[in-house]
Amino acid sequence: LLTHMLLAANDNDSSEFFIPDQIRKIMTFLDEHYDQRLSLNDLAKTHSISKYHLVREFKKYTGFTPYQYLINTRITRAKQLLTNTDLPVTEIASKVGIDNVSHFINLFKKREDITPHSFRKKWQRRL
Repeated sequence: LLTHMLLAANDNDSSEFFIPDQIRKIMTFLDEHYDQRLSLNDLAKTHSISKYHLVREFKKYTGFTPYQYLINTRITRAKQLLTNTDLPVTEIASKVGIDNVSHFINLFKKREDITPHSFRKKWQRRL
């Protein structure tokens, strides 16, 4: 899903689509560590790159800032958990790396135009 979003965000022909290895490594790192507390400083330090250069290059090749990419990853994972488990929203928020459940609900609603609870109910009605 994220790859599809990245491809759609890029106006270039798919044959011209190129993401440098360093940016791909950062994307993979975010995909694998979305459930942890991550800061831009830590991300830059881990990948030996200036945080300013990291943000500029990441957005250039993905269309998202690292923070936006991380939030999209977290929301995507939360949607999977909402549709495939009966875990409470508070536990899902924690599992996707967001400790404050109110913040999680606000982020989810802002991106999906629906609360996590309503999303789950809507999804369950489809089954």
